[in-house]
Amino acid sequence: MRTTRTLILVATILPLLATACSGSGDAEPSGGDGQGPHRGGTLTILRPDRFPHLDPQRIYTGTAKSYVDRAVANGLEYRYLIVSVDKAGNTSAGVAASALPKRNLLRSPKDGAKLKKPPKLMWVKNSEAAYYNVQLFRGSAKILSIWPTSPALTLKKAWKYNGRKYALSRGAYRWYVWPGFGTRSAVDYGDLMGARSFQITR
Repeated sequence: MRTTRTLILVATILPLLATACSGSGDAEPSGGDGQGPHRGGTLTILRPDRFPHLDPQRIYTGTAKSYVDRAVANGLEYRYLIVSVDKAGNTSAGVAASALPKRNLLRSPKDGAKLKKPPKLMWVKNSEAAYYNVQLFRGSAKILSIWPTSPALTLKKAWKYNGRKYALSRGAYRWYVWPGFGTRSAVDYGDLMGARSFQITR
């Protein structure tokens, strides 16, 4: 069953998957220089049909640096072809990508929420989990890893992690949750339950 509301493709097409066209038609990485993924051209994203004799479905054409495909079903692998077209009409060979959408089990705050105070992170309870591992990132830096036993965690304004002091200051953050089974010393974790971001505005 397909839906455009609750089944969301978690993987996004990042700028490094995009390609830029040279005069010879060869595909070259754009490098993510902040000027768009393809130096003034457009991206076309094709999703091949599961039946090889049918033409690929064009699901996006534009200049965005990312794309979320919402017309998917969980548990099915989808394949994509990202093609770049420059202003002169030169087309790259394309970059292939694949993704396996899964249900995001995180509940609150909503993805991309703008907040003025530390949020209470909430997710769906796993009946077999003895605890959870919650990790918080600011940029590429992990600034917290903690193991609550209930499916909720209220972040603090300040804390210590790996001997360093951190504060939930203004900026963007991303959090992840994994279920843990048995004792923590067993280091037995399940699949990632989900990932979301939020922004502290003051």
